[in-house]
Amino acid sequence: MNYLPNTVPPGRKAGRRRTETAVAVARVRLLADLALALVERGRSSRMLVEAGGEAVLTVPTGGEPIGVVVIRDQAGWAYLWGGTQRYPAGVGLPGLRRAAAALTGCGR
Repeated sequence: MNYLPNTVPPGRKAGRRRTETAVAVARVRLLADLALALVERGRSSRMLVEAGGEAVLTVPTGGEPIGVVVIRDQAGWAYLWGGTQRYPAGVGLPGLRRAAAALTGCGR
């Protein structure tokens, strides 16, 4: 998928609510992409989206489920889980599959 930056039409100001909604939508889409990549690997997951736009994808394991969030920084979007595992998000199918493989323990 190709995600466009959140731009405002000429002559209009960006409202905080509109920007927050666009960011929440981008996060949910990226997590949904990861969920589908996990399905390709035979794994299930669940997504929770709070009213405030926070989203998390949980992946069941033999013990505690793994929670995955999407963050954005200077480098762009990234999947983050376990506090240390970080993989680029929105960079195409090969990158998405690498993240899914790492998340399922097959890419380490």
